Amino acid sequence: MKRELSVGEQFLIDWQYNIGSLGSFKYNLTKTIVCADDENLERLSKGFPEEVEAIKRFRTESGYWSSVQRIAGYK
Repeated sequence: MKRELSVGEQFLIDWQYNIGSLGSFKYNLTKTIVCADDENLERLSKGFPEEVEAIKRFRTESGYWSSVQRIAGYK
């Protein structure tokens, strides 16, 4: 049984594949998360915990992005 993507995983898929579900707010949120220093990343995580966590894992966790792609059916 295929599991559903989490909010953070879907956020990554939308960002990386530009599916069109990222409006201007989420597009700018992605840019902000990617550019944020640790202090501001902590602040952002209070309002967008799943999105921040997903981007952190995307950057640092080996195999995470591949597994998200597989779950989404892109690999």
